[in-house]
Amino acid sequence: MPATNDPIREQFINQIGEFVGELGLSRSVGQLYALLYMSPRPVCLEDMAEACGMSKASASLNIRELERWGAVRRVWVPGDRKDYYEANRGIPEIVINRLKEGLGRRLDNLERAVLEASSQVQRMNEDPQTRKFYAERLKEIQELHGSLRRIMNNMDKLYQLTKRFI
Repeated sequence: MPATNDPIREQFINQIGEFVGELGLSRSVGQLYALLYMSPRPVCLEDMAEACGMSKASASLNIRELERWGAVRRVWVPGDRKDYYEANRGIPEIVINRLKEGLGRRLDNLERAVLEASSQVQRMNEDPQTRKFYAERLKEIQELHGSLRRIMNNMDKLYQLTKRFI
């Protein structure tokens, strides 16, 4: 499935690539997912790279990222030794899982930073008002952290709600 003369498909692949790039993710990831999503049959890595105008190494790196997200899966094609891929069409599930993963990692980092800052505040030799000020601010951040963690833990419920409308 090398580059085709299908303007609708090519436009879709480019637009999804741009959209994903604007979200701060790899444009190539978006293009590869869009290509597989718009393909009626599994596609091999070489054909994906050619259709999206990227190197095979770049396509390989980005397809591994999509596999890690659960957005694509490797499939076996009888009579061929190449790796073929197809898209997971459950876009809401992919988005929710990606959001949870990213938010969870960032919340873990925030939690470590707040705990470390709280420990430093307890050991500081500044006047009591300065310590109190820092402790109050850190408590506000801990409360925000707790709220965000609850939101993340309820994303599965959000996904279940979206399934009713999609």
